[in-house]
Amino acid sequence: MDYIKRKIKHILFFIKNGYSIRELWSLDYTLAEYILPRLIQFKENNNMSYPCAFKDSEEWHKVIDEMIWSFDFIVNDRDLECKGGKDIIKSYKKVQKGLNLFGKHFMHLWD
Repeated sequence: MDYIKRKIKHILFFIKNGYSIRELWSLDYTLAEYILPRLIQFKENNNMSYPCAFKDSEEWHKVIDEMIWSFDFIVNDRDLECKGGKDIIKSYKKVQKGLNLFGKHFMHLWD
């Protein structure tokens, strides 16, 4: 009976909000999973423009690559968190760098 009540609660939540409550359980993953393929496609299609802070599109694409790496790590390598160690700390620093770049250049993600 609890299963059915939970299922009904999830369905009602979806009807009311337009998304599954499960997306909130790991919102970081949900957002990364949404952003990653779009960021990859953005880079592939973005050949003409780049923010004025960069000297050329190649420099801009290197920054986008760092963003992509971070979102890819969140989506595909999360299980490394359980392993710990210095490598995971290094990876998390790199992830954070890419996320910081994403935040910094968010308003430049146009073509």
